[in-house]
Amino acid sequence: DLSGRIEIHIFPNPQPMVEEIAKKLNKENKLSVNIDEALSKATYKMKVKVKEEDLLKAFNGDAIKSKSFREMEKGGVTHIYLTVEFYDIRKLFKEKNAVSVVDNRKGLLTYTQFFNSSKAGKKEGEADNAPPGSFKGFNFKCTLHMPADITGANTVNIDKNTAVWEFPLKQVMENRGFNITAACKSENRFLRWMKRSIKNR
Repeated sequence: DLSGRIEIHIFPNPQPMVEEIAKKLNKENKLSVNIDEALSKATYKMKVKVKEEDLLKAFNGDAIKSKSFREMEKGGVTHIYLTVEFYDIRKLFKEKNAVSVVDNRKGLLTYTQFFNSSKAGKKEGEADNAPPGSFKGFNFKCTLHMPADITGANTVNIDKNTAVWEFPLKQVMENRGFNITAACKSENRFLRWMKRSIKNR
């Protein structure tokens, strides 16, 4: 019925940033930096300040069934969690055409979500305006659970009805055509129509 739940987890990984700084300092002979020692100190400074209302800006409020937001400290690193339950994934995002759900005649349900793409309402050149190093220390990981076993996806990481995509965030933000897509066997349309009819009585 196109309803579901989105869980967002945001936290920084200090290792890429510390390693880059350490390499630069060591190369310029300005300072001898022990990466492991620097990492142990850096974790206590890795704080993320993200407000619930900022994350919710991407969603249409009338498509949200319920939501929860929490912030936790783990080993000196700030972790942000947002869970949103929605009525219809096609109506959830404010960006036009951010999600495509196609139920074809061959009995396949195909889900596609666009990131950093003109199809999601992003203007040409917007992704390139971020300051250098903005995405250092952040990875993109998306886990998609489909209503049935996945028959194909643009990732090799598939386990039954679950597909996972994982890249450095920089790679995702610089790829204007980036999307995740997966297909599974679709429930018979007549059965779905019957269920909806019974539910609405």
